[in-house]
Amino acid sequence: MISPSRCSTTFIDAKLIGTRLVGADLYHLYALAADFSRADLTGSSLVQVELDDAVGREAVLDGADLAKASLRDVDAMRASCRGTQFMGSALPAVDFRSADLSGAVLVRVVASAG
Repeated sequence: MISPSRCSTTFIDAKLIGTRLVGADLYHLYALAADFSRADLTGSSLVQVELDDAVGREAVLDGADLAKASLRDVDAMRASCRGTQFMGSALPAVDFRSADLSGAVLVRVVASAG
């Protein structure tokens, strides 16, 4: 778990619904239980972010870099993750139902809680 004091940006329980963050550099973002529903994060750098318990329904993460990210218990239903980099990320209990993961890179991903 990333300590909030080491992060450059903190959004806890934040409502970021429909926010446009195209190409944003959110390295070490700490956003527990934040709502990113319908947010556009195309091409964003989300390396080593902590998004546990966040909501990202219908979010657009096409081409985003989520290397070494923590996405435990994230609701990513109908999210667009085409070409998204998830290398070395923790994805236990992520709900990717109806999500588009075309071309996504899922290398060294931890998909179970144990």
